[in-house]
Amino acid sequence: MDLCTNHMCMTVPGIVGGLVCLTLAAHTGSGVGPVKIKYIREEIPSIPLPALTGERYSDTVPDTIDVGERAALAVNGLTGPLDPDAGYELYMWVNFLYNPPVMTKDWNSWCEFKFFEALPLLRIATGSELNNQVDTVWKDLILKSIGPDGLFYMAFDGRPWGKIGQAWASVVYRADGSTTVVDDPTVTQLAHAYVSGRILSTITIHYLRDKNKVWEDIGKHMIDRLMQIAIDKGEYCYFPDAAFEPNAQVSRDAPPPRAPHVAAESFGRLIQGPVQFYRATGYEPALELAGKIVNYMRCESGYFAADGSWPAEPLNGGYAHFHAHAIGLLGMLDCALAQNDRELQAYVRKSFEWAKSNPVSCSLTGFFPEWINPDYATCESCEVGDMLALGVKLSAAGIGDYWDDIDRWTRNQFFENQLIRTDWVKECVKSKPAPAPNPYAMTDRVPERNVGAFAGTSTPNDWWCGTSGVTIMHCCTGNCARAIYYIWEHMLHCDDGALDVNLIMNRASRWADVHSYIPYEGRADIKIKKSLGQVSVRMPEWVKGTGQTVECTVNDKDRSFKWVGRYINLGPVKAGDRITVVFPIYEWTTRRKVGSGDYTYTVRGNTVISVEPPGENCPIYEREYYRDGVRWRHVKRFVSSEHIEW
Repeated sequence: MDLCTNHMCMTVPGIVGGLVCLTLAAHTGSGVGPVKIKYIREEIPSIPLPALTGERYSDTVPDTIDVGERAALAVNGLTGPLDPDAGYELYMWVNFLYNPPVMTKDWNSWCEFKFFEALPLLRIATGSELNNQVDTVWKDLILKSIGPDGLFYMAFDGRPWGKIGQAWASVVYRADGSTTVVDDPTVTQLAHAYVSGRILSTITIHYLRDKNKVWEDIGKHMIDRLMQIAIDKGEYCYFPDAAFEPNAQVSRDAPPPRAPHVAAESFGRLIQGPVQFYRATGYEPALELAGKIVNYMRCESGYFAADGSWPAEPLNGGYAHFHAHAIGLLGMLDCALAQNDRELQAYVRKSFEWAKSNPVSCSLTGFFPEWINPDYATCESCEVGDMLALGVKLSAAGIGDYWDDIDRWTRNQFFENQLIRTDWVKECVKSKPAPAPNPYAMTDRVPERNVGAFAGTSTPNDWWCGTSGVTIMHCCTGNCARAIYYIWEHMLHCDDGALDVNLIMNRASRWADVHSYIPYEGRADIKIKKSLGQVSVRMPEWVKGTGQTVECTVNDKDRSFKWVGRYINLGPVKAGDRITVVFPIYEWTTRRKVGSGDYTYTVRGNTVISVEPPGENCPIYEREYYRDGVRWRHVKRFVSSEHIEW
């Protein structure tokens, strides 16, 4: 993949003919011109961003799923739909029901803080410098938005769109202990617990990258302030259904959030940030805060049952929201790992299993509906990203073995939900009306600027359902971009000279480069870069033999191996060796009820290559070319000299 600021030329698996050339628009503002946003801080320290360092080289690989290339594509999805006239703020909503398509910003543009976390991770994974001017602006925005009490504040002076569509805060606490409402024109700076939580994750990444004590001090101050405003009940704590002005005085009698869904959305998201900060700095109050929130979410909020199931909610007909539960569960898992709490780890696994095996879920493809409704037709990509993140972390920690699920979900609904082509959009919108005038909207080259983003309303056979005005909700892009990093990080694992290949997909690394032929053929080539005491390769779930159906060579010479669970252990190798593993691959057909319809899937290995009936707008699973001979492509590789364990 070769990326530059205004052009993208790449080969994408799934596009017949291989090479796709997309001309990406330079950033274009909202049309109202630059705005002057009054952030809470005028003076900030100068902290340069570390340069991306590592090895760059070219290679020729099979034209199959490449996690690194998809990560680089996601960099465009993170940096394309932004407004440079407003600090590169995110246009949160993308709508293909108009001609031309339109994207808009409002209160929910706070979801860009998920982008703040994902972007540096994907830079490290890919070496992409596309639109890298954004990184410095966002880094400075964090510093400008830290209030005197330590919380991250969203500014409204100069951001009139920022209060449109506000949710999850019934009151605003003020410095004198009184309360008001968000729409009060005198409210110009607001903090939310859940926003500070996601920002804390990004602060931690900056600290891990440059070890600048400024980031550590900011994180500690933020944790201390969060603990001050939390309603502490001893074993657990919660945050009221509220927002906070600087130095707000919060009533100790404030009730918990009025609905379980608000509880999860408001601060179920807050768990991970403190845990990540604790892991990086050892700051004990951060882990204490996270643990108390976990106890509230699990035992007091009504959002999780004792058996791990997700109770119905008094919203959307009484159905539970998939993402709101799964993101809270992900925070619980990080906390359980940091605390070495085996009981909590087992609980998270049980809850994950409940979600995976729920009748509304399709574990074959990774289709998880937005609401746990047996007939809910669409999948919000957030759910797929959450389930992959949970599966990866559970498997990497040895709490469960979900690599086969991860393989299926990654190959199918997850990466099929990533926007990789835009040629179909023109046909879809040609008969649509023009969008209504909106000073906080943008119509300039909307599809191209969202290449690499993730679908908000996909179906089991189509990238977009075609009827929902929400085509992309960029909360999905932020969560899924981070999930790509989780997959990329853990698909290979090397410890003390022992390399495990957990997923057979194309991936470059400092230890070895994996070339996957799946699903054209059952084959993987592994180019060894460093001498290793052993290499173990996990065989796909359809490989049933105990050695008779698998053949291995090293430098074209037969190599014996032994089975260890689902892995074959090939023993020691030297730098420069080339391993080839060959195994059978099968094609099969299955009929499933998914969402609101019945579908027939043709599957090769774990990869769906066609579905009936096909989609109508941007059909997914059009991959019958995988039955033909292996296609190849030239790629540019980057192997970073730094690593962030996330």
